[in-house]
Amino acid sequence: MHHNILNHIPYGIAKLSPKGDFLFVNKKLLDLKKTSKKEMLGQTIFDFCTQNKVDELKRLFKTLNKGLKNNLSFEHKYKDIDLKIELTKDDNNDIIACFLDVTIEKILEQQVLEDQENLKRLDDAIKGANIGVWDFFPQEGRILANETWVTQKELEVKTEELKVLASLDPLTKLYNRRYFSEVSEHIFHLAKRDTVNLSVIMIDIDKFKTVNDTHGHKTGDKVIVSLSDALQELIRSSDIICRYGGEEFLILLPNTDTKGATSMSNKINNRIDEIMIDTDDTTPLKFTVSMGVSEVHLQKDQTIEEAIDRADIALYEAKNSGRNQVFIHDFLTTSKGY
Repeated sequence: MHHNILNHIPYGIAKLSPKGDFLFVNKKLLDLKKTSKKEMLGQTIFDFCTQNKVDELKRLFKTLNKGLKNNLSFEHKYKDIDLKIELTKDDNNDIIACFLDVTIEKILEQQVLEDQENLKRLDDAIKGANIGVWDFFPQEGRILANETWVTQKELEVKTEELKVLASLDPLTKLYNRRYFSEVSEHIFHLAKRDTVNLSVIMIDIDKFKTVNDTHGHKTGDKVIVSLSDALQELIRSSDIICRYGGEEFLILLPNTDTKGATSMSNKINNRIDEIMIDTDDTTPLKFTVSMGVSEVHLQKDQTIEEAIDRADIALYEAKNSGRNQVFIHDFLTTSKGY
């Protein structure tokens, strides 16, 4: 680890032992904890947590140390700061932790919730209900909202616009995880009812943390947007795609079996191989992805989450087998790489 470089990164970084002891901390993390390097190196990451969060974090460490996953994240409030801690196990079995201040993001999430509540009130108002400060005059086709007269049509248009915005990831303009969960469960039940194939592909950008650490978060965002654009070019109108997590994407493919999902995965890999990202260096950046494929078991699965979990298992097998691969989970046996 290049300590001088890490001390200039605008978020906290630490190297931890498998037990959670601090082996290295950068300047940003010392500023966040408001302590000295000597004192910090005598502590563990669990000292960042309130007691009710320690057990949860210990379970994540157990998962990492067993090799079940190599990347995990954890959120909690430290003093007046909302922290997201991203944990990555390195080749020496040490754990790299990134401490991200997500206070602003949490404020925005709260704003989305408030917007959704306002949407509900708008819907009720449009239907002619008298709720709170809303006054509706159907004979004139207008509504008093926050002391401003607007027509019913204007409110309907604005309501639809807000509903769309609430369902999208702001960076990629793909569906967000919350909206995907709602839609995918509906499609899952339709597939079971009509006995039609349904598959999922989980995608994760390989070594994405290295991209951020080496080239900065702006370049990392370019990688995410480039991948999302490529995926949107390739999917069918019936497919549903979302940004599932930071660098994870999920595609739901109706009327598609394992073979068809694997074919789509290979198309995605071929398209990604053509992408080159401009950086501050003279050499453009190329990246790869790992993918996990799973088909819904129409007789056994009770929710779409079961198929997503299998795709997640296949994804991590692809990661652990060298990355830049597609692995398939076939219900009964271990995943197969392609």
